[in-house]
Amino acid sequence: MSLLTVQGAAELLSRLEPTRDLPSAYFSRQVREIVQRGYVKPLRYRGSGRTAAALFDADRVCLADLISTFIRFGMQTSHVADVQACIGNVDDRTGPWSYALGGLPTNVSDGIRHREIWFFKCWTEPLEGTGGLGSIRGSFRATEPFRADDAWSPLKRGVPTFVINVTQRWAPIFDAPELAAKPEPATAAE
Repeated sequence: MSLLTVQGAAELLSRLEPTRDLPSAYFSRQVREIVQRGYVKPLRYRGSGRTAAALFDADRVCLADLISTFIRFGMQTSHVADVQACIGNVDDRTGPWSYALGGLPTNVSDGIRHREIWFFKCWTEPLEGTGGLGSIRGSFRATEPFRADDAWSPLKRGVPTFVINVTQRWAPIFDAPELAAKPEPATAAE
């Protein structure tokens, strides 16, 4: 599995940005800040000490993109941590799956690789006395972002809601040649 440095992740995010007007330097600063604040944890580091380079796999580049998107929409940093805490939430838990802190739930990442449609939905759950801010809720959901939510759907209740088709947004990250798995070196036959 190939890994990207902060600069490599920034260049990939810049190249895949739909508006194409954000330079890689913007994403480089943002990814560094996201890591410093603990919103995305690198898979590992190359080197040690102050010069250690953070290394990212596709899952972590996707998470950096999600956090970056919410920051660009003006979400306050105190709420970004709440969004990050929702990453392990999955509706429609069909089949075996797992979640390791710092990555994506396996059924989400595997589904995106197989072009299954996945959404990430995030909304503010109003709490009386908070001026409408309340607490942040969110989860991944396959196929339809609000199917079977009935009366509890944030949209039906008029609650501010973000819905992102993460398959459409992240499939190019999983397909990026710089993150493609490199073949293991052949070993001599005995």
